Amino acid sequence: MDRKEMVRTLDEWMGRSYAGFKDSGRLPSGRNPLKSYVVEANVEGVGEHAHALQQFFSGPDVPTPVEMSETDDPSLPLLQLGGKRVSFFLDTLDPRFWLLHSTATADAADNAIRGLVQRTRLLDSMWLPSQYLESWSGDLGEPRVLTGKFAVPTGLYRDELPEDEFVNDSLFLRIGASGDARVRWRQLREAKELAPSLALWAARIVRRDLSRDYVVLDDVTAIGKLTCRGNSFRLHQELLHALKTRYAGLIEEWERTYRIGWEASGSSAKPVGTTADLVLPRPLEEHELESLMSSLFSCGEPYRLYGVPIRQGYLRYVVRGVDLHTGHKIDFELGPSLLRAYLHQKTCGNVLARLLTNLQHYHDARVGLQ
Repeated sequence: MDRKEMVRTLDEWMGRSYAGFKDSGRLPSGRNPLKSYVVEANVEGVGEHAHALQQFFSGPDVPTPVEMSETDDPSLPLLQLGGKRVSFFLDTLDPRFWLLHSTATADAADNAIRGLVQRTRLLDSMWLPSQYLESWSGDLGEPRVLTGKFAVPTGLYRDELPEDEFVNDSLFLRIGASGDARVRWRQLREAKELAPSLALWAARIVRRDLSRDYVVLDDVTAIGKLTCRGNSFRLHQELLHALKTRYAGLIEEWERTYRIGWEASGSSAKPVGTTADLVLPRPLEEHELESLMSSLFSCGEPYRLYGVPIRQGYLRYVVRGVDLHTGHKIDFELGPSLLRAYLHQKTCGNVLARLLTNLQHYHDARVGLQ
């Protein structure tokens, strides 16, 4: 199998599934929607030789069972993930931002990806802060349905929201429109009662090729999962690659901007980089700040950070932290209205996307990065 054959296989699957959907209003039995996942990887050597992937999946960094089969294209192996051996096409043409495609059921595919990403140190999700998901959804197609989620414990890639776990300060909101749904979204965000909780979780983006009667509806989530219904893998692939390219550019720009270090300047050295300031929209009281730090540095999902806050002055804390995604250092300074991050020369920029996205979904949707 090569890349053209994979495209033909997935295109045929989507075409037959969509034909049945148009006739009956639901997908035929056994014809699940195509699911694609964007995963950020820090695995050395993937771009140079295919054996690096095999060594990675069989090494100590990956406790999840993975069976890998090579194809005629070294950047497109087939994977069987987890104890249930869920099948995926793995596209590593971009060695840092991988694409995984599966036609398995949502539960099976989500559990397999969750088990791989959450238990593997060198992999992370693609995290889309609300402002970028909102902006890019309009650039890549027509966002017809938008979903907001705040303080609802979904877990990675979970499609169904656990209504029995909602709390008093949680919010779930889905709006639709015959055109661009962002117009209504922005109107709702102007309400001061809704603004703190209106974090964008998913966008349903419609793309069409009228000349060939092709259409796709992609449900894009803030954690890099795309669920596609339609009759053209090409249209889905165009959206997926455009989204991945924009995200990769954003992370690389953040790394150039916020990594702090020194560079040679003649016979001396000069400092480079700046701090990443995450501005909190309202000042926190002491117990609120302590609660936030407890969540941030617990080593658990979704923040994946470790550190011990040390108080220095009135409501000012410093943290010598570790990003558990890569194991690199990241330091913090916290106050009532500011969370300042110090990225070191090898700190992965994905930590900022993960931090900003989850602060918007669990602390305040208005948190911004300066």
